[in-house]
Amino acid sequence: MSPENLEGAADKRAASEPAALKLHPSRLRRSKLASNPMRAVSTNTTRGRLVHDTAVQLLARVADPDNPLVIADIVALAELRVRADELRRDPASDPNVVVKLEGLVDRRMRRLGLGLDRHKAPPAGPSLAEHLAKRAAERAREPAEAAK
Repeated sequence: MSPENLEGAADKRAASEPAALKLHPSRLRRSKLASNPMRAVSTNTTRGRLVHDTAVQLLARVADPDNPLVIADIVALAELRVRADELRRDPASDPNVVVKLEGLVDRRMRRLGLGLDRHKAPPAGPSLAEHLAKRAAERAREPAEAAK
């Protein structure tokens, strides 16, 4: 066959197949880990169970828990959190490493939309301009009330 005929056959086949079939092959051709990233966590060890439990708790708070990419990010975040806790408890570990690792954990949590409430600023009161305007209105009212 000539190259033109091959290109035409490929174009016809591509036009007849939906794009979703190309992007998402059947479950038989996809790895089990890609279908469920939580399979990567071994629950046979204490550390593995801790990572799994942490990942499950974080996954309950995320916006799209069915997305495999989000699940993989959550598992990585859980592993980082567990490692940071291990290093924090180890007296021989370098405090700078612990601080850097906890900073990485916080940034990843914010990226996934799991920011901690303690990092939010407290509700702001009235601004200085609003406060001064209120005080000026009160002072303007005082002489009017005294005249009555």
